[in-house]
Amino acid sequence: MEKGNASYELYKQTYPRDVTPYINLSVTDLQLGDFDKALENAKESMRVDPDESRGYGISASAYMGLNRLEEAKTVAKEGLRLHPDFLFLPRHLRQK
Repeated sequence: MEKGNASYELYKQTYPRDVTPYINLSVTDLQLGDFDKALENAKESMRVDPDESRGYGISASAYMGLNRLEEAKTVAKEGLRLHPDFLFLPRHLRQK
């Protein structure tokens, strides 16, 4: 996964307005337990493409991993407001 991340870092530098490397890096960072990096890339994905719903779900997961539950709920609610059909986000709203 770390070698794949190096490729996505190059992808990100080459195509900074493409959301794909930010999403994929944030997913891998979540899997590696690097919640700060996951959050950074997920937030950047939301900046690059606010209509890409996965950025909201990944941000919420990263906030949860950082034990920042109110921020997780806030970003999940914003994602649901923009993408009510995105089924991944409601799980974050039920977390205590």
